This record gives sequence, C-alpha cells and structure tokens, in this order.
Amino acid sequence: MNVGSTTGRILAAYVSDGTGPINSCIVAYAICAVLIVVVMLAVKSMAGYIALAVIYGMLCSSYVSITPLVLTNIFGPQVVTTAAGIVNMWCSVGVLIGNPSQGAIYQRFDRPVDSFKAITFWGFTGLVLSVLSYTFLKWLVIRDTHQHIWSIL
Repeated sequence: MNVGSTTGRILAAYVSDGTGPINSCIVAYAICAVLIVVVMLAVKSMAGYIALAVIYGMLCSSYVSITPLVLTNIFGPQVVTTAAGIVNMWCSVGVLIGNPSQGAIYQRFDRPVDSFKAITFWGFTGLVLSVLSYTFLKWLVIRDTHQHIWSIL
C-alpha cells in the first residue's frame, strides 16, 4: 500500500491540475469504493489482495496530496492551516469510531461464517459517503456561479 501511496501522491497532483482537485477526489474515491466491493467479494488469492492494496494506495493517497489544495482554493492561503486542523480533527473522530465498529461488525457477522462481506460493505459505505460529501462540497462551492458540477475549480 505504501508503494502505491508514494506513486499516487505524485500522480494525484498532476491529475488534479487537469481535472480539478475536488473532481479528482470524487473520481478516486468512487473507484476505490468499486474496487473494495469487487476485489474483496470476488478475489480469493493473495496476489489479488496485494494488487488491491497497491491500487487502493495509489487512489486514496489523493486525500493527502490534494486536500491542502482544496482547502486553499476554498478558504484562502491565510487560513489553510486552521482549516487543515479542523479537517484532521474530524478525520480523527472517524478513525476513533471506525476501527472499533469495524472490529465489532467483523466479530458479529463475519467471523462466524469466515468471510469479510459485512466489513467490505462497511468500507464501501464509508467511501460512498466520502464521494457524496465531496460532491456536496463541490455543489456548495459552485452554487452561486455559472459553472457546472464537473468544472475545474
């Protein structure tokens, strides 16, 4: 996953130049959501899981490399550090809630049947909520302009 993350951070910056930072996050997270469901439910080999880790690492690293650009575009360079701190505070809430709840879901639903279906759908749901949140953010940013939802911003 780290190899993919390193490559993804560099590539995400170039992709966001052409597509816009919010748009590239929306597309990256949508692809991650589909990958999680397809690979975790269909693939049963270690090679498939390794491929998922590398590709997922490349796509989800857009959060690390593009979030400062999104915050700068929305709030301005003067307050980007404050905005980044607030974003990271809310992410910490997700981490504090997400990991124990995922463990509880695994213990309750997946461990007795020796599968990963319930936590796969839990991860898929989280990524879909991310896509919806970024889409709502994009709508908030462009709602008073004459730009369309996929415009570069």
